[in-house]
Amino acid sequence: MIKRFVVCALISLFLSAAWGQNQKRGPQAGRETTVARSGGSSLDTEINGALVQILITQYQIDIGKKEEPPAERKNNCTYSSFPCSQMSSLHIRVKGISLFVPRSVFADCADVGSMRLALEGEDYVLTLTGGDASEAYSVKVFFNANQVKKREVYDLESGSMRQSTTYMPPPILE
Repeated sequence: MIKRFVVCALISLFLSAAWGQNQKRGPQAGRETTVARSGGSSLDTEINGALVQILITQYQIDIGKKEEPPAERKNNCTYSSFPCSQMSSLHIRVKGISLFVPRSVFADCADVGSMRLALEGEDYVLTLTGGDASEAYSVKVFFNANQVKKREVYDLESGSMRQSTTYMPPPILE
């Protein structure tokens, strides 16, 4: 029980520090950064006068050694790196307001190596790139100041979109 409390406290402290960091502001669009294989990675960028903050957390899964044939897949690992890195959270803030991010946006993302933030039309686009060779993929997350709008998954070997998910706007509560 105490161990769980300490872990939760450390995670909370890390998240507070990551959000509180006053990192160098990137260009208007197109800022890219490497994602840590374990722990948190953040990207703060000012786009058209709006501060957009991304915080990703990953943890590692022991999937054996590269020389061993892969066991039956029971996770989302791409087997492009050993151990595998699984994304456990994605937080998005626009102008200091946290957006609701459905788990389906990131739950299947493994071995993410980089993230890039850009502006396409009126939407912000977070591009996550992961895997390697035939397992290489990217996920584009489209959002605005109010909501996550869409997610697209691309196979990087063929360059084709393989999946698209549209998210509905949040209900208006009276």
